[in-house]
Amino acid sequence: MELRQLHYFLKVAQKEHVTQAAEELHVAQSAVSRQIHQLEEELGVDLFMQKGRNLQLTAVGQLFCKRIEGILKDLDKAVGEVHEFLDPEHGEIRIGFPHSLGIHLIPSVVAAFRQRYPNVKFRFKQGMFPTLIRDVLSGEVDLAFISPFPEKHDQVDGDIVLTEELHAILPPITR
Repeated sequence: MELRQLHYFLKVAQKEHVTQAAEELHVAQSAVSRQIHQLEEELGVDLFMQKGRNLQLTAVGQLFCKRIEGILKDLDKAVGEVHEFLDPEHGEIRIGFPHSLGIHLIPSVVAAFRQRYPNVKFRFKQGMFPTLIRDVLSGEVDLAFISPFPEKHDQVDGDIVLTEELHAILPPITR
């Protein structure tokens, strides 16, 4: 099984048409047809069925398509991570934070970071505590600023970035 076959398979699945997929991939229609045929032979199943002038995924083709989409997405992510590792000054950082930190903390952290690494891009996601923990665990964000600190969470780790004194303001007591 070749990576090219998987890319061609996904494009045909999206377009439901070999010729349109080939045009978008900038390859000959026969090359796409041949790769799909080889993939089907290797798997021992039909991934597509003819429906008029278009192709439609078979039930097993739909199952395979869902898996391949995830695999290729992970592969793209891995390639991006390698590029970021080789040149960390041009990567992207995905930050999660609650609304309350988006006013002062996040802009100041990003501004300070951009002073040293001006080419790094940022993607932001606001959310609440449980959502942000889930987003870190799923890889949706690279890091999250949250409060309170999850001291007893065995799947994430972190450090305290800042502490603040809280003051209560009350009206004068009259007696």
